[in-house]
Amino acid sequence: MKLTGMSRNSLLASTAITIGIGLPLQALAQTSEGTVGLEEIVVTAQKREQSLQDVPIAVTAVTQENLQANRIFTVNDLSAVAPGVTVKPSAGGISTPSFTIRGQTSFGVVAGSDKQVSIYVDGVYIGSPRGSIFQLPDIQRLEVLRGPQGTLFGRNATAGAISVTTRDPTGDARVKLEGSYGNYDAYRLRATVETPQFGPFSAYFSYVRDYRRGEIRNAAEGTLWDRSNSPSGFGVKRSPRWLGTVDSNSYFAAVKFEPSDSFKLVYKYDRNDDKGTP
Repeated sequence: MKLTGMSRNSLLASTAITIGIGLPLQALAQTSEGTVGLEEIVVTAQKREQSLQDVPIAVTAVTQENLQANRIFTVNDLSAVAPGVTVKPSAGGISTPSFTIRGQTSFGVVAGSDKQVSIYVDGVYIGSPRGSIFQLPDIQRLEVLRGPQGTLFGRNATAGAISVTTRDPTGDARVKLEGSYGNYDAYRLRATVETPQFGPFSAYFSYVRDYRRGEIRNAAEGTLWDRSNSPSGFGVKRSPRWLGTVDSNSYFAAVKFEPSDSFKLVYKYDRNDDKGTP
């Protein structure tokens, strides 16, 4: 087998086991007459559900199926599917992104500082970009809005906005396990559990473990840094052996209470423990 056009040699193998009920959403839908048509994409870029074709905004809508097909695991990988958008880790840390949309770069890393790109998760504004390079295993839809969005998203959206909508429980019982491995001791594990409907209650849980050893050997390996007096309160830290390491554990839980068609209450919890190195 001959591999060309790759910046680095890598070998990746993955397996997936799915147990449960349900059919995956397809980009192409088969009608009863046997014809094939495109599935309508619904977005909430203007604070209400609309067809993507009816929204007068430059918006890129990415579904969970698109993310999996393009192996997009974090916000840092959005450049692959959103034109005019670049996301890179900034000097604020490996989990602090620097967004560039249409040539305007957002550098603000302090909560309350003015930024050019705003981030919303389930309609809640993320005031600081620290920790914004989180895993994206459980989203329903991700929308990238290019251009000024101050009318709908406030003052910190002169370059654009990123809106993340996480998924709700469906009530369909399912257990799914996925795993992949590659070079530099890389491996990725994902486990999801969805409970059946128990009266008005349903729940969804997931866990993601992501690791990849860094490629750069640290010349200052073992150096001690005393950060006890810093606002971050990290204490004394030892310089790692490898730089550029990915090491994170992500947790997500959603519980839905829906006693009737006119009332729905959803509680969601997510956490990302990132121990990677710059």
